[in-house]
Amino acid sequence: MEHRYTVGQIVELTPSTLRTFAPGEYEIRQTMPEPDISSASPRYRVRNVAEKHDRIVAESDFTLKGDAAASEAERLELPSIVI
Repeated sequence: MEHRYTVGQIVELTPSTLRTFAPGEYEIRQTMPEPDISSASPRYRVRNVAEKHDRIVAESDFTLKGDAAASEAERLELPSIVI
C-alpha cells in the first residue's frame, strides 16, 4: 500500500454523518505505517489549526486542497466546438 500524499500537504476532510470534525484545512503531519489488519486505504496523521490534537484519517476520507474544485470545473467544462 503506497501513500499518495506527503507530509506538509494541505487536505480537506470529506463530510460524514458518522464523524464530527472542525471545518477547514488539515495539514498532513505523518504518514502512518501499514496496519496489521487488511486496509484498503493508507492512513495519515493530520491536524487542523482549530484543534489541539491530531487525527488519524484514511486516505479515502480526504481530498487534496483544490482537487474538489478542479474536478468540479472539469465536470462543468463545456465541449469546444470547431467551426
